[in-house]
Amino acid sequence: MKKTFSILLLLSLSFFAGAQELKKINKRSGTNYFAFKETYTVLKSNPEVKQGAYQKTAGRSTLKGQYDNGARTGIWEAFNQNDLEQKINFPNQEVLFAKPMKALKKVTILNENAEVETENQPLFIGGDALFTSILAYSIRYPAEAVQNHVQGKAILSAIITSDGKMVERKIVKGPGYGINEEALRVVELIPNDWIPLKVDGKAVSSRIEMEVSFTLGR
Repeated sequence: MKKTFSILLLLSLSFFAGAQELKKINKRSGTNYFAFKETYTVLKSNPEVKQGAYQKTAGRSTLKGQYDNGARTGIWEAFNQNDLEQKINFPNQEVLFAKPMKALKKVTILNENAEVETENQPLFIGGDALFTSILAYSIRYPAEAVQNHVQGKAILSAIITSDGKMVERKIVKGPGYGINEEALRVVELIPNDWIPLKVDGKAVSSRIEMEVSFTLGR
């Protein structure tokens, strides 16, 4: 009996020695008007490495899931208030459910010889709610446009690479008066956090077009 107790004690000590100590982080960034709020845990031994439950809220959007040694794992879900927008299984980025992103007005597949328009989309992790929240709450109406009572939409393009990076952001057209430059500035705030477009199960680069609207209050 004494020998059995000793073995159990050693096993218990080994388990606790192998367990990783975690530290809870509550992070807030942004302004009083609009803020990103993140709640997650990190390794005490390496605070740069996320481990365990994660949740981000911004405007109407909520993104939640799990990290394992700094990498997303298991089921991640994105909500627009209480409505499910995305359900993705990591680390293989298997899309279990995704509402189309209304923010993306046009998507073309980048082939070697041509660009082919498609109804399929790359996915911004967090969905429409997070994407549009970043744009809407980051815009600063240009003084020149205010002075000249200019409103309108700026159309921009960008490439989502096969490894999920957003690059080559450009203005396609817009009303000017500082609006084009401001639209480009806020689009550059969108994180490189995409699931690339897939064709026959293979990730490919694609070009997206999006609109940023500017409306003066009455």
